[in-house]
Amino acid sequence: MPVWSDHVPSLASARSLNTAIGRIEDTRAPGRILVTGTDSVSLARLAMYALHLGWQVAFPAGRPDVGRWEAPSYSLKVVLDFDDQVVEGGQLPQREGTWDVAMSTSGTTGNPRTYGFTLDQIGGISALYREAYRLDPAAHIVTALPAAHNFAFVAGVCSAAEAGASMVFAKRHEGVVRWLRTRHDLGRVVILASPVLLEREGLHRVDHTDLLVDSGAAPVSRPYLLRLRDSGVDIREGYGTTETLSLTHFDTDGSRESAGTVGCVVRGVCCRIGDDNSVSVRSPFAGALLDNSFQPCGEGDAGWIDTGDLGVLDAAGRLRLVGRVGDVRLGGQWPRDILDDIGEVLGARTASVRCSGELVEIHVLSELLDQERSAVEDRVVAMTGLPRQSVSITASRRQLTYSLKLPRTAAGPT
Repeated sequence: MPVWSDHVPSLASARSLNTAIGRIEDTRAPGRILVTGTDSVSLARLAMYALHLGWQVAFPAGRPDVGRWEAPSYSLKVVLDFDDQVVEGGQLPQREGTWDVAMSTSGTTGNPRTYGFTLDQIGGISALYREAYRLDPAAHIVTALPAAHNFAFVAGVCSAAEAGASMVFAKRHEGVVRWLRTRHDLGRVVILASPVLLEREGLHRVDHTDLLVDSGAAPVSRPYLLRLRDSGVDIREGYGTTETLSLTHFDTDGSRESAGTVGCVVRGVCCRIGDDNSVSVRSPFAGALLDNSFQPCGEGDAGWIDTGDLGVLDAAGRLRLVGRVGDVRLGGQWPRDILDDIGEVLGARTASVRCSGELVEIHVLSELLDQERSAVEDRVVAMTGLPRQSVSITASRRQLTYSLKLPRTAAGPT
């Protein structure tokens, strides 16, 4: 699998990569490597090489989460950042357990949790992504997400490797668009990123005839999604949680009717909607929950998994996520209904919407002009029948980074 980047990796990171590979090759029995970092090219190569040699690969929830595990739980700890690297031995003599790859939740809605998956499970999900993305050896997957990100590793690195396609990492989202502008003779190109970020960098001006954008978990209103599709950007939404390898649903239709949904369940997965609109899934790709020492806490959940989201199914069986557990319908409107309506005002901006009690809380990840704030309030009041003081709007200037790890919203999990 060719791995490319839009930047020059640091010499220190390259040396640390070689040191880690040497440690792996010098070990008699396959062990367990704990790995994270921002140098995605080096990290992807190290992880795939370790797996090839039979090692277990564990991804913590970013560098701050590395300290959650002590030396007896790993054989080798590696951090590959551009400006700082760590290669340290652990105390685990060889791999333990039947899992091959461990992935962690972000920890934004609770303490990080880690799940173990087998290569067969990852291969099964990669096959579904290859089919959904229509990958072939001439294809390229491009992202600004770090390789250690669950979605980027499975949908990107693993799928590209299985398809013989190329993987491209950019440092920032402007790098994704810049890379596209300089390569007009490519075949299939799949981008893993928020379309909001990409449009800010001029994605709509990129002339590429075979381009697909998987928005992942980024909240996207239906009006905005349709506008992008009308401009020639084939944007799709999918759904999944860390414990199901980030994929249970995908919008394979890409039609006007499917816009605003995350599509139907992928092959092998079941979904049910409770009387309270709670979404549960059952997947053969569900991982085994691991504790802080990477030991199994019990069998992987072979039953139904409560996702914590609320949803409805359309006549074609496509899932539309409408809120989170704890949300209520106000004036007959779910948070997702409100997001879609105010999407006409927000345009290329994203928002988190929560409805509880008699209050609608909207957090916009961008500045709002006074007239825009007023227009949003007017729409919410008209939709719900609530008084204006029941609508709370906050705006943030913070840079969006893959849905900014927002609280899980009607637009999907973070």
